[in-house]
Amino acid sequence: MYLTKEEEKMLSGEYGEAKQWAMEILTKFGDSVGAKKMVPIVSSHISCLSLKIPGENEFIDEVLSRNGRVEIFSTSQCISVDLRTWTEMNIDPEVAEKQKKVIMKSIELGIAPTFTCTPYLVGNTPRIGEHVAWCESSAITYANAVLGARTNRECGQSALLAAITGRTPMYGYHLKENRWGDVLIRVRTIIKGEEDFSLLGYLVGREIEIGVPVFEGIKCANSLELRALATSLATTGQIAMFHIIGITPEAQTKEDAFGKQSPREVMDIERSDLDQLESELSSIDVRQVDTVVLGCPHYSIDEIKNIASYLVGRKVKRGKRLLICTSSVMRHLAERAGYADIIRKAGGIIISDTCPVLMVGLRESFGCIGTNSTKMAHYGRLLTKSETFFSDLRNCLEIITER
Repeated sequence: MYLTKEEEKMLSGEYGEAKQWAMEILTKFGDSVGAKKMVPIVSSHISCLSLKIPGENEFIDEVLSRNGRVEIFSTSQCISVDLRTWTEMNIDPEVAEKQKKVIMKSIELGIAPTFTCTPYLVGNTPRIGEHVAWCESSAITYANAVLGARTNRECGQSALLAAITGRTPMYGYHLKENRWGDVLIRVRTIIKGEEDFSLLGYLVGREIEIGVPVFEGIKCANSLELRALATSLATTGQIAMFHIIGITPEAQTKEDAFGKQSPREVMDIERSDLDQLESELSSIDVRQVDTVVLGCPHYSIDEIKNIASYLVGRKVKRGKRLLICTSSVMRHLAERAGYADIIRKAGGIIISDTCPVLMVGLRESFGCIGTNSTKMAHYGRLLTKSETFFSDLRNCLEIITER
């Protein structure tokens, strides 16, 4: 790989042991994937704080032992314990204490304590064309497709190494030629609402598994719908990039989306396909739902406001639970705006910094889960061993509350 003088100084140890060690690993990895050079990055999103993923916490210890510190703005992925509600969630105290120690280490590294899967909602919002090193599958896809930033699918360790050096190997989605579409998705039905977009992405990700899908036939999409699509595409497929013709920034035309290549595959989506998938994601009857989980990925303040508005005059049914997942930043805003009080009065619980999929130390199960997120339905079955019921937001709220 070609290295600049600055990068050569890092590699030679002139800027300390941590940068030397990080650059050694990054250059070896860059060579292995055929990268010709490094590219400076403007931010990183790091996932070395969860207690559920083996080896990540130890990697932080390794960096600290070399006096390492991040050199660029770096946000942190979800953790495994909400330190505000861990007693309410009946989590083992030893687990909560262990999580506190990991958090303190990450702050020592200079990582912002955001603890969210939606870093673009808490200040980490790169501009179109800017290079970043992000982990978290849904955030990666959103960054590439919706923001027009450039990142590969990083793991927690590679994102942290990039943050230490401010560099990452220039390959994959950092190169324009790898961002063109290769599969045409012809949407033959009206797609409207987060649930539709979530089902669409889940289906397409499952069918094509890897590549850059280009959606044709979607007339409009807001940021929440685009987020739902990005999230679900990355749930069932290794998809880090997509285009919607006329909507996403790099696909104002079909020619923009595909560049110099023709689609290797064409796929048609009908309403019947989405209806069938919705049935598949509901393995239980609506009456069996014990816990409704909303906020996968983490909710914005507007979404929390909408929940609070609905819950005025309502109560969570006896023996049931309503969990709303968000970041501590959004939770703080919800507290100040009074939305959190409304939700608590209704019997709902706001969980910040984590989610049921990443939680550890629970002394009881969630039972059967109802959700409007295909990602939550997917991983609810896979990782929490819960039966699931998928439906739209309003129906999820109706089945778990009463007047």
